[in-house]
Amino acid sequence: MLKYIEQKKVEWWKEKDVLIAGTIVGILAHIYMMTNKLPNIDDYISIFHYGSGYASGRWLLALIGNSLFRIDGTYSMPFFNGVVFVLMLSLAIMIFLKPFRFKSRWVKRILAGLFLSFPTVTATMGFMFTAPFYGVAVLFMAIAFYILVSYKYGFLLSIFLVCLSLGIYQAYWGLIAGFLLLYLMLLCMDEESKELEIVVLAIKSFVTLLFGVVLYLIVNNIMLGIQGINMSEYQGLSEMGQFELSRIPEILKMAYGWFFGFTTENYLHITWYPYVRVVIAIGYVLTAMFGVQALIHNRKRAFKSIALTVFVAVFPLAVNSIYIMCNNGSFVHTLMCYSVVLVFFIPFIFIDGFKNGKLGKSVASGARYGYLFAVFIVIIFYIRFANIYYLNLELAFYETSHFMETLSTRIQDADNYSTDKPICFYGAYGESVNRNIWELRMVNNMTGTVDVGNVINAPLMRQAYSRVYLGNTFYELGDMSIIDKYEQQIKEMPSYPDDGSIVVMEDVVIVKFSDVD
Repeated sequence: MLKYIEQKKVEWWKEKDVLIAGTIVGILAHIYMMTNKLPNIDDYISIFHYGSGYASGRWLLALIGNSLFRIDGTYSMPFFNGVVFVLMLSLAIMIFLKPFRFKSRWVKRILAGLFLSFPTVTATMGFMFTAPFYGVAVLFMAIAFYILVSYKYGFLLSIFLVCLSLGIYQAYWGLIAGFLLLYLMLLCMDEESKELEIVVLAIKSFVTLLFGVVLYLIVNNIMLGIQGINMSEYQGLSEMGQFELSRIPEILKMAYGWFFGFTTENYLHITWYPYVRVVIAIGYVLTAMFGVQALIHNRKRAFKSIALTVFVAVFPLAVNSIYIMCNNGSFVHTLMCYSVVLVFFIPFIFIDGFKNGKLGKSVASGARYGYLFAVFIVIIFYIRFANIYYLNLELAFYETSHFMETLSTRIQDADNYSTDKPICFYGAYGESVNRNIWELRMVNNMTGTVDVGNVINAPLMRQAYSRVYLGNTFYELGDMSIIDKYEQQIKEMPSYPDDGSIVVMEDVVIVKFSDVD
């Protein structure tokens, strides 16, 4: 037993460079966010909370968050939460890549850097209040993958870990599905692997992926019953677990359409840079080139050739599994697409699975290092993208702060104002600020992007902002009958920020943002 433990220690110590590479790139990409308070659209409300829990099917997130709240509270802390998130992801990618035997350590190092700089991580950083928990969810998927492929009965624990991960955030299912397919592809190209070994692992993988979801749904229903609540309607969550066969054509269309669409279109800011699209396209060409070579090499092993073809064919479904998880009416955003990162991984699987053939060793080596360099440049672009996004959040916060401080001052300067008088915000403020800065066009629609209109028009957000950042909570009017009584006078008022847009009527402060139809 001691010998086994010592052996494992030596094995894992060799992987430290992957952990270090991921951590370094993670810090380079996200230190801007980690050393500033840059709230996104949800962070204004959740600065002292962990986010949506039971009603969103995130029962483990709620259990962990509530437990921490009882200890000393939950907080959206940029540095602490950011460091924990980066470390969780670095550990996760180290574990995900551990079973793969690449011919160069640089493959793992570069892929770790890509994993930490990917736009999904950038988007998640915006939700700083819940980022560490999501990091744990990714780590659970990594451990589930490693145990499944490394131990005979590991799939039993893996089912439980998949269930736990889904209980924090449901969008990481595609990560473990994708890594399992990549590992199965590698086994198909390994001359020493047995056909039975591939079949058994494929069955275990399917069982883990399926029953991990089934167990999650069972636990979720139990938790909802204990809490006495129903699932939220948001993003079709109330329909989670319901699958209609009629959706299959649409799922296939979206999954395979976008898999190849990554090379031609901007997909949720992940492929905003044309260079990134070109690199993905080159990766597909390399995959096809070395894939054909693998089939030629395995021509006398029909089973392995067929299995390899099937795993490759199913791979786009894993990469875009979010379209399986989401129901009709849901919209997919960058936060939900971490598994798309795997499109950069598959070429290395085929290049490293290459056996001497017509292409020759030199071609494989050139392809490996050439594509490594190309992906390294992608990392630089993604680091730059992350910092542009954080700049956008910072400018939005400055603009929102200026707007809210000016609004608060003008309310207090209104004739007959006093702190005990409720405020009625009439209409909606329609002026967009930071989203009209054309230089920030690449990130203006990024998940979580916020502007003045978002904050001032949402009661919860403006109340949270005034309480936390202004120390002057808006006491908002509950009885709206005064609006009917003075409707004509209010209609004749100018809209904010024009003079006369803030008046006191019957001990109520009226702030008119726009006319209401």
